[in-house]
Amino acid sequence: MVSSRAAWIIGCLLVLPACGDDDVAAASGTDGETGTAGGTANVSADGVDETADDDDGEGDADNGGDCNEDADCTSDCMAGTCEAGACTLEPALTAECRPSIDIEYPPRGATIEGEPGDIVTVVGTVTTGVGTIESLTFNGEPLDVQTDGTFTVDIAPSVGGNTMIFETVDSKDWARRRVQSFLWSSSYMLPTEPMEGVAPQGLLMHLGQESIDDGDRSLPIDDLGSVFHLTLDSLDLGSFINPATPIASQAGYDIYVTSLEKDSASVSLTAIDGGMHLDASLNGIDGDLVFDCTNLLCLAAGGDSSGGLTMTAIEISADIIIGVSSDHEMQVDLTNVSTQVNNLDIYSNNIWTNFLLSILEPLILGGIVSDVENLLSGEVTNVLGPLLVDGLAGFSISAPIDFPSLADPDSPIVVQLETDVGATDFHDGVAPPRPSPTQSGLIEFRGAGYVQTATTPHENLGIPARAGCGSPDVLIAMPRIAPLEIGLADDLLNQLLYGAWAGGLLEFDLVGGDDDGGGDGGPIQVQSVKLSGMLAPTATDCNDEGSLLAHIGDLQITATIDLNGTVTDFVAYSSMALVVEIGAGDGGISINIPSIAWMETELTVEQDASIENEAFFLSILEGMLEEQLLSGLSGGFGGISLPEIDLSAIAGLPPGSALLSITVDNVERRGGISVLNSHF
Repeated sequence: MVSSRAAWIIGCLLVLPACGDDDVAAASGTDGETGTAGGTANVSADGVDETADDDDGEGDADNGGDCNEDADCTSDCMAGTCEAGACTLEPALTAECRPSIDIEYPPRGATIEGEPGDIVTVVGTVTTGVGTIESLTFNGEPLDVQTDGTFTVDIAPSVGGNTMIFETVDSKDWARRRVQSFLWSSSYMLPTEPMEGVAPQGLLMHLGQESIDDGDRSLPIDDLGSVFHLTLDSLDLGSFINPATPIASQAGYDIYVTSLEKDSASVSLTAIDGGMHLDASLNGIDGDLVFDCTNLLCLAAGGDSSGGLTMTAIEISADIIIGVSSDHEMQVDLTNVSTQVNNLDIYSNNIWTNFLLSILEPLILGGIVSDVENLLSGEVTNVLGPLLVDGLAGFSISAPIDFPSLADPDSPIVVQLETDVGATDFHDGVAPPRPSPTQSGLIEFRGAGYVQTATTPHENLGIPARAGCGSPDVLIAMPRIAPLEIGLADDLLNQLLYGAWAGGLLEFDLVGGDDDGGGDGGPIQVQSVKLSGMLAPTATDCNDEGSLLAHIGDLQITATIDLNGTVTDFVAYSSMALVVEIGAGDGGISINIPSIAWMETELTVEQDASIENEAFFLSILEGMLEEQLLSGLSGGFGGISLPEIDLSAIAGLPPGSALLSITVDNVERRGGISVLNSHF
């Protein structure tokens, strides 16, 4: 059924065309800026100045010429009647004779690449078949028209979507409008296959010092330091000794270490320039010694004995430099690694074996203590390093994103989101650099969206890069304030929108039907309305309001409508902006379309008899279009699930013991990015 926006029109259908707009232009705008036409140009279809021909806007009368019937009085763009053997002529409102606006450059559905600060010069022609062109406006501002009907207008384009609205009126008060759009950027991304055509800043993750290590080891785990602590705390030092093998044989004694335990582990992680600094220790190390007498001499000296060893701590210190490899994988390098043993004490419980302690100390230092030091160093290198790589790289996303299909609600459009590591930026919070970011780390993931089968018939340069809204070398920036921040860049959002567009998001039929308030046989029968989006939806905040809007430009609409038994064909072009809301969804990022900010449409009927009803058709069309777009997209433009990272396996812990999950607290907009302020 058609939209309720048309209900006010239905009651007066029987007296059409009185319900139509007096102007013949299909002028529309839900929140447009068409303005008042201004300027004067007197140009006919053949480019002849006709200023002196007729300035009053009324029909031309020609009482000369003999005639026998009305047919003798017809001429180009004039309709006549034969009265008393003489012709009386009036202008004929036809498709050929009414005003026409043609744009030579840019073409419809254009994607234009330029340099920051560039101007786009629009070139066009305006003509009319009867009378003269009285005014031409561009987005509400008057334009000068040359005597041959040509005109130019210079535009300082915005990054993303740009919509041009031209309106003209001739001396017969016949009006026309043209609505046309293009995309502009200083560079484009064209995703073809993973990882081609990526957004260099796609998904960003900021780790504040609180998320790196807040010093609190209580559960649930909420920082990387706690994961490291669990890993070291789970170390079993007893697994690195063999109580059946002596560590030394001296003076008739075989000496064994029969147990080795630690009391606790300590870990401290702090952000530094280039990565993190680690201080870790195994505390309260305690072992048992057995002195096994193996001959008569030691029996005479007292026989078997026991003892032990203690260490206050074995400490390790290292700088963990976090970077990105040439193939965009996270890599970790350890530098400035040092270990230290604090307060080693070896003792015997029997006086007759005390003489062995001085012999044992270098053996224990070079054996057991060295083994524990190597164990701790190896744990940092072989476990904690990869654990950090897996933990940070684990926030890279590879997942299908479902977008609603306006053509078939039961068959969503699947866009594959792929990301990898693009760059890292860790700081200690003090100069240099000056000013320094907070003590934290930032990881930038490149990202792109791919559709398996492209169904749109349109091709272009791809996704306009936002950059600095046209300013060179200006990148988006995270606040780096919250404990954990997840940033969805507009460029990555547009990767997904482009993938959905390529997969047929804007290739659909409007739902038609009959509307007379009572079913079949009504005065309005929508036979077909086919839509084809020439430009992909492009979201940007590069606008006067700084709000996130998804621009849809040159949505081509081809329709056939039966009105009171008269079948009318028309072609329309609609451009609009959808309000985009980025929020915290169920375990991820939600992308919602709550409303249409504005819609501008140009509509041209093909039958002369229906020209006066263009405004009526346009009202019906826009109502249907708005209703189907909002209802079809009410479930949102897909969503991105944020991963949970289970580091238990690599940490050698039971599943779920070292799980990092993200909780989103709120969402805020920064220039070019939606920031989800979060915590683990």
